[in-house]
Amino acid sequence: MNNLFYKNVITLIEKYKPKNFNEIIGQEEVILLLKKITKKNKLSNTLVFIGPKGVGKNICAHLLSNELNYFFSSNVSYNIFEIHDFLNYTLDNILKLISHAKHIPKIGKYYVIIFNNTKLTCKQYFFHLFLKLIHKKYSHILFIFCYTKKNKIPENILSISQVYEFKKISIEKIYLHLKMISSKEKINVVNDALYLISEYVNGSISKAIYIFNNILLGYDNKENYIITKELIMEKLGIISVEYYLKIVDFFLKKNFSEIFLLLNKVFSKNINYFKFIIGLIKHFKFLFLYKNSENISSLRINKEIIKCYVEQSKKISNSVFNEVICLLHNYYLKRKYILKKNPILIIEMCIIQLAHIFLNCKNEKDKNSLEENKNFFFRKDMEKFY
Repeated sequence: MNNLFYKNVITLIEKYKPKNFNEIIGQEEVILLLKKITKKNKLSNTLVFIGPKGVGKNICAHLLSNELNYFFSSNVSYNIFEIHDFLNYTLDNILKLISHAKHIPKIGKYYVIIFNNTKLTCKQYFFHLFLKLIHKKYSHILFIFCYTKKNKIPENILSISQVYEFKKISIEKIYLHLKMISSKEKINVVNDALYLISEYVNGSISKAIYIFNNILLGYDNKENYIITKELIMEKLGIISVEYYLKIVDFFLKKNFSEIFLLLNKVFSKNINYFKFIIGLIKHFKFLFLYKNSENISSLRINKEIIKCYVEQSKKISNSVFNEVICLLHNYYLKRKYILKKNPILIIEMCIIQLAHIFLNCKNEKDKNSLEENKNFFFRKDMEKFY
C-alpha cells in the first residue's frame, strides 16, 4: 500500500530547523550578546524577544533553554512551558503549571516559560498569577516573552527584563538559505524563483521555507521538475513587472482604456487584489529610485528590466511621483477594509485617480485644478501622510 502522506512537506521545515545558535540565520548580534551574557552568568530571569514574525525568536528561546539545561538536541522540549493563548487553559491548568514550576527540575537546571504573542489582557487573572511568580525571582525559572511588538508587553515586565531586538532577515540571506536547501534536497529551481520568494516574505525565513514546502506539495519526482519564477508568481498570486511596465506606459500615453482591458486579463489569473496594489507601489518606488543612476546597483534586477525602469522613469516628473505614491500609500493604509466588499471596483477607482494625475501632469495651468481634485476619497489621511 502506498504511503498516503507526502513526506517532504513535513520534514523540510523540521529538517532545517536550527539545532544550535550558530545555525540561526540573520540574528548574529542577538546570538553573540546572549552567548556573552550567559557565559558571564548575567542573564536576567525575564527576557523579552522583540521582532517580526518568522525571524527566529521562538526557536532562539528553545535553543537557549537547551543550552542552559545542557540538552544538546533541538528536538527535546524538557522543562519548557509555552503559552500561546490563555483561552486554551483553565484556572486549574495554570495553577498546576505554576505549582510544578516552583519545584527544582529533576532533569536539567531551569524551567523555561515562554509567552508566544500571548494576549495578556485576555484572562488577566491568569497573567497576574504568573506576575507574582516573576517578581519572586526563582533562580531556576526563566521567563521569555516572544512578541512582534513591544507595546503588547506591560511596562512592569519591560522594566525588569533584558530586551533583545530581532531584525528582519535580509533578502540575500533568505535566498542563500533557500539555495542551500534546494541544493541538498536536489530540487531543480531557478535562481529568480528563489529570489522572488525571498523578497516576498518580508524578512521572514520561516515563511520562506513554508512557501517553498507548499510549492513542492504534490511533486514526488522533484528531481525532474523545474520550479520557475512563473510558477512561484502563480502560486503567490502576484504578477510580473512587465504588466506594471505596460500599465505605466498606458498612463503615460493617456491610453486609459487599455489599462482596464489589461486589468481584466490580470485578474482572470486569480491574482491577489491587495498584492496587486503592493506591486504597483513597489513599481513606482523602483521607478523613483532609477531616476537617480546611483541607485541602480543597489537593486538585484536583471539588466533588461533595469533598462526599462530607467527609460520609463525619465518620462515621469518628481511631482507626479509624489502624487502617485501618496495616493497608493493611502490605499495601502486602508487595505483592511477597502478591498473587502468589491476589490475590483476599488482598484478601478484607484486607476481613475491615477489617470487624473497623469492627465494633468503636463499642464501647469491645471495644477490648481489637480490640487483640488486629487485624492477625493482620502483627503484627511493624505494630510496626515504629508
